[in-house]
Amino acid sequence: MSVGPNPLTLLRMLPSEPHQSLSDGIECLMLLAGAPRPMPVGDIADRLGLDVIRARRLLQTLVHAGLAALTSERRYRLGHAAHALGARCLAGSGALAAALPVLADLAPGSSIELGTLWRDEVTILHRRSAVGHLEAPPRDPLAATRSAIGLALLAWHSADEVRGLFTAIDGSLKPVPGFPSYGDLVEALDHARASGHARLLVSSHPHSQALAMAIGDPPCMAVAVTGAFSDDQASIIAALRAAVARIAAALPRSQR
Repeated sequence: MSVGPNPLTLLRMLPSEPHQSLSDGIECLMLLAGAPRPMPVGDIADRLGLDVIRARRLLQTLVHAGLAALTSERRYRLGHAAHALGARCLAGSGALAAALPVLADLAPGSSIELGTLWRDEVTILHRRSAVGHLEAPPRDPLAATRSAIGLALLAWHSADEVRGLFTAIDGSLKPVPGFPSYGDLVEALDHARASGHARLLVSSHPHSQALAMAIGDPPCMAVAVTGAFSDDQASIIAALRAAVARIAAALPRSQR
C-alpha cells in the first residue's frame, strides 16, 4: 500500500506560504459543524487556540458569508449557507452516487457504514442497519481510533503523520481513544497496511467485529461492514474488497 496525501484531511504538509486566516476560518467552520449546540466566542477561541478578538473576526466573516449565524444569546451556530455548501460538496464529489448502489447489496444481514476522515475524527455519510433499514448518520463525529473506518484511513498515512495527531504540545503522547497505548494503535495500523483492511472488535456486542477498507488511491472515504461473522470472515472480506473496487471505479476521475 502506498502512502500519499489525502485531500479530505489536514495531515499533509503545509504549503510554502499558508494563508493562516483561511486555515483558521475552516477550523471555525468545522467546529461549528460538529457542535451539538451554539457556542460562545470564548469557547470557540479556547478550542482552536486563538485569541478572542481573532476568533470573533473570523466568525463575523463566516456570518457575513452565511456559513455561520449569531443567535440572540450571542452564540454562534452553523449558518444556512453551510447546508448548501455541504450538499454541493457531496454532489460534486460523486461519492454517494458511486457508493450507494454498490452498498445496497453488500453483506445482507450486516450493518454497513460509509465515512470519511478529518484529522482524528470520522464523519459517517451513510448507514444501513443489519436488517436493511437506512438510518440517520450520527450527528457527532467519531474518534478515528474507535472506528474501523478511521483505522482504515489512518493506515494510509505515515507513522510520523499519525504520531503527530497524538503528540501534545510538550512532546508527550496523548491517550489514544479505544486503545491501551499508542503502541497498540501502531500494531493495528500495521495490520491494516499489511492486510488491506482494518479490523475492530465492537465492545457493545462481544461477538461482533467491524471490517473496513479505504476507497481510492489516495482514499477519499472508507466502507465498513459490522456483524458476527467469524466463520465466514474471508467471504466478507472478499465481498468488501469487490465492493470497494466497484465504488472506486465509479468515482469521478478527480476523486480517484
